[in-house]
Amino acid sequence: MAVDVTLWGAKFAENSIPSWPCPKCDHGRLLMSDKGLNIIEPAYSEEAHSHEAWEPDWTTQRFSLLMKCSDKKCGEIVVVSGDTEIVEEPDDDDNGYGWTYVSHLRPQSIFPAPPIIVMPKETPDPVRKDIKLAFQLFWSDLGASASKLRTSVERLLDDFGIAKTRIDAKKKKRFFLSLASRIDRFKNHKQKPTHSEILDALRHVGNLGTHSDVDRQSVLAGFAIYEEALAEIYGKRTKKAATLAKKIIKGKGKLK
Repeated sequence: MAVDVTLWGAKFAENSIPSWPCPKCDHGRLLMSDKGLNIIEPAYSEEAHSHEAWEPDWTTQRFSLLMKCSDKKCGEIVVVSGDTEIVEEPDDDDNGYGWTYVSHLRPQSIFPAPPIIVMPKETPDPVRKDIKLAFQLFWSDLGASASKLRTSVERLLDDFGIAKTRIDAKKKKRFFLSLASRIDRFKNHKQKPTHSEILDALRHVGNLGTHSDVDRQSVLAGFAIYEEALAEIYGKRTKKAATLAKKIIKGKGKLK
């Protein structure tokens, strides 16, 4: 599944809250619950309104939002919280010639975090755990989210038995291998070259995250390519598709 970037923006209007996938079940979507949205302005922000130079963008607001899974059998509850950004928009009530200020919601936390990508059920727990942490951190710290994707790559290499250290015979010492070196070794583990390239791309995204120099688009791209790699490595998507094709050919159009 390709990552739908419209679901994972940094902010959104009150009437355009994304219907994120449910973090509990496989098919439900998150919808605003009956208790809805609460936006509160602190006293110090309200007091600033009396200042002679006050502008709408001085406003500070906090919000909380309860969302519920659309699948009644699931009914997962998700809590969204954050602040707002005051945005100037055309005022439709004035024939499009006027302007008005509206609050756009900026989530800083979503718990439990909706999944940005789909992981095959065969994905090992250590790999899955770090990816879920990357989902959670995505809203509060993009750099930390990218770093968790990088850590998840380390766990994937562990799962394939790729060595973490090497012995220097001359110095008679054991040294830790860099992630780049481990990915190079992964290339010789009967994996497609593209898998190693994807893991190396995630390494670069994670490195940027360590230095807090990564943007939202790059992190989402990292998630997207990782989803493809996981689908091939653990979900064996191409192999399953080929097997299914053979069955259909054998049945002359019918699945047997």
